[in-house]
Amino acid sequence: MSPSPANSLIRLDTRWVRAGELSTGGLSPADFEGLREASAKAHRELSRTERFGFFTLADPATPAWRESAKAAKAAWKKNFTDFVILGIGGSALGAKTLQQALAPETIPGAPKPGKVRVRILDNVDPGTLLPVLNALDPKKTLVNVVSKSGTTVETAAQFLLLAKKFRAALGKKWKDHFVLTTDPEKGELRRLAREENVLTLDVPPNVGGRYSVLSAVGLFPAAILGIDGKKILAGAASMKERCGAENLLQNPAYFFAAAHVLLAKKGGNVNVLFPYSEKLEFLARWFCQLWGESLGKKKGSERIGLTPTVALGTTDQHSQLQLYLDGPRDKVITTLSVESHGTDAAIPASLPGAKESGVNFLYGKKLGALFDAERDATKAALARNGVSLLDLRIPAISAHSLGELFFFFEVATAFAGLLLEIDPLDQPAVEEGKRLAAALLGKKDGEEDARALTPYRSPDPKFVL
Repeated sequence: MSPSPANSLIRLDTRWVRAGELSTGGLSPADFEGLREASAKAHRELSRTERFGFFTLADPATPAWRESAKAAKAAWKKNFTDFVILGIGGSALGAKTLQQALAPETIPGAPKPGKVRVRILDNVDPGTLLPVLNALDPKKTLVNVVSKSGTTVETAAQFLLLAKKFRAALGKKWKDHFVLTTDPEKGELRRLAREENVLTLDVPPNVGGRYSVLSAVGLFPAAILGIDGKKILAGAASMKERCGAENLLQNPAYFFAAAHVLLAKKGGNVNVLFPYSEKLEFLARWFCQLWGESLGKKKGSERIGLTPTVALGTTDQHSQLQLYLDGPRDKVITTLSVESHGTDAAIPASLPGAKESGVNFLYGKKLGALFDAERDATKAALARNGVSLLDLRIPAISAHSLGELFFFFEVATAFAGLLLEIDPLDQPAVEEGKRLAAALLGKKDGEEDARALTPYRSPDPKFVL
C-alpha cells in the first residue's frame, strides 16, 4: 500500500482478509482484480461532488465551522445551563458520537463548573421524553432543532412541545433560545426561521442526513461542547487526501468497502464494528445507520443488504464472541483499536493475607495492558478460526482522528453502494414508513393508507396465545 500522508492517523490492517492469512477463506488478488472495472467506475462517480456533497465538507476552511463557532460564541453569552438537541438518526448520532468521544464531562446530570448539561433527544417515547422536557428551565436552555426537511415528525413533535413551553415562559424572546439547523432555502424550519427571525445554520442541499456530521449538524454541537471543529475537519481532509487514490489496494476506504462487498458474495453479509473503547460506542452506532440505511436496497427483484451490528470490547467478548467463533461464517469483523488510552493504573496485588490466586499473573500489570491483551487475543482467536477480520487502528481518540473516521466510513459506504450498483444516498423504505405513520396520524390524503393499516393496530384474538 502507498505511504499515508504524514498527518493521517488511521491505519487499516488488511492481512486477515487476504487469502493465505486465514486458515479458511480469504480474498485472493483475482477477487480484487475482478472489481477493477466497477471500482474505476465508482471512483469516477464519487468525483461528482454536486451529488456526493459530503466530500466538500472535508475542509478546515469550510464556512460551516466558522458559522457554527460564531453561533456558539453568541449562545454562550446567554449563560445557559442546558443545551438540548432535537433530532433523530443522522441529525443526532454524530453529536452523540462527539459528546461521548471527546466531551464526556458534559454528561447529563453531572455538569462541571462552567459546563453545560447536554441532552440529545432522538426519541418520542413519552415515558422518557416528557420528564426531560418538563424539567427544563426555558430561561436557561438553548435548543438546537436539527431537521433538513423540517418535516421529520418526531423532531417536529418535540419542537412543537418545547416552543409552546418557551413561548409561555418567555413571550417573544422564545426564539432567542432556539437555533434551527436545516436546508438553506426550503422546508418548514426555513420558513419558520424567516417568519420569526430565528437563528439558522445550513445543511447543504446535496448532503443527506446520515452524511451530514461534518456540516453544522455536528459542528455546532461540537462548538457548544468546546471541541475544536477545525481539527475535526483537518482530520477529514487528511483522510480525503488518502481517498483520492483510484487503486482500491492503495485506498483504505475503498479497500474496506471492496472487501465487504467481495466477502458478502462468499456469505459474509453481517458486518460487525467492534470498537475497543467505550468512548467509540456511539461512533459504531453512527456507522450502523450510515451503512445499513445506505446499503440495504432492492435492485429490481433482488434484495441487496450488508447488515451492520455493534460489539463493544471487552464487554461483548462475553456475549457475542462465542457466536462469532463457533456460529455461521456470515460475519466480517472490524476491530477498532485505540493505541493510547490516555490514562492507566497498575492492578494491585492480592489483599493482605489472601492465598495464592488464579489471577496472580495480573498483579502489577497495567489495566491498559489487560485491555490490549484482551483485544489482541480476540483478534487472534477470530483470525485463527477463519473469521474474516479487519483491524482499523488510531493512535488516540482526538478531534483529528474522529474527523478521519467520519470521512473514512462515509467514503467506504458510498463506494460500497456504487460497487453493488445501488444508490447509497436514498432510503425509499424509510420514506414508506414515514408516509404510513403520517397517514395513521390523519395527514391529508392518507385515508386509504390508514384503512389498509387497521389489521396492524391491535391484536387479533384469533391469533393471540
